[in-house]
Amino acid sequence: MGTIFFGSPILVKDFPEAKCVATSSVVDCVKGALSGENLCLWKGMFPNGQIPNEQTVPKPLPTNSEFSIDDHSLFRIDVVLLDTQCSSFLHVPNLKLVVSGDIVYGECSQHFGEANTTEKRKHWLDALDQIAALEPSIVVLGHKRESQADGPYLIELTKEYILGFEKN
Repeated sequence: MGTIFFGSPILVKDFPEAKCVATSSVVDCVKGALSGENLCLWKGMFPNGQIPNEQTVPKPLPTNSEFSIDDHSLFRIDVVLLDTQCSSFLHVPNLKLVVSGDIVYGECSQHFGEANTTEKRKHWLDALDQIAALEPSIVVLGHKRESQADGPYLIELTKEYILGFEKN
């Protein structure tokens, strides 16, 4: 999870008009990750200043599932615990866009540290089906190879990875 929000201070610095927002459950998780011991753990995994010293705690999104940016309605969809304790994705219907966070992965190793049972991985597969059912044309990932393009084809690739793991 920290791999997603630790870069937010850089974005806010480069785009001062940007606002860092998250679901209230994610805000709570971020606060926990920024606490002393947890932050030391993260900085041990990402040494040499990879994690900025100044961190941004996101503001909570409205409690309903819809909010707007410009003329676009965004729908927050919470899903059952997947690869981390707080999982959700955003759907922008008029753009056929899904911002998948930690749900859809690119060609990289998926984090099963918290999705450590068949049941939890089944929830992950269910979330992938939920995204696929929206028929997005654009799927933005949280984890992928730097050279890899985002795209809906990665929904199936993520499913194949999980199912392959289950077979072994």
